[in-house]
Amino acid sequence: MAQLRRAPTVGAVSTVDAEPLHVAIAVRSAAVRGALQRALEREPGIVVACAVDDWRGAVRAGRRRGTILLLDVGLLAEKGAPPLPALARMLGAPVIVLGLDEEGPALARALAKAGAAASVPTGASLEQYLEAIRSTALAA
Repeated sequence: MAQLRRAPTVGAVSTVDAEPLHVAIAVRSAAVRGALQRALEREPGIVVACAVDDWRGAVRAGRRRGTILLLDVGLLAEKGAPPLPALARMLGAPVIVLGLDEEGPALARALAKAGAAASVPTGASLEQYLEAIRSTALAA
């Protein structure tokens, strides 16, 4: 079963404000989706709005005002999936793309140009997810 690990931190990451951050998780792997959901649900100031395994479910869930979408990069390649800029417009919410592997830095730059608010590599620590979520919330 997939688990998120805590990396050593120098300082604590504070919540953005008193309002909780709503996150929708769209990841194909049930194990990764479940581990991410459990880890984020334990974090103060974060509410997991939903956890789904396809981009259509992500669109339905991500339409909630103020929701940040965590999107598996593989879902962008699914049949019928809109390109990232169109997906972000449909949602009206920031998209953090997950699961960048060896093509990481080049793909991350391309995704940022296409409208991704942030990206998180495969095997990231919980702190990396939290940093991406909180920095995206601050920028939104």
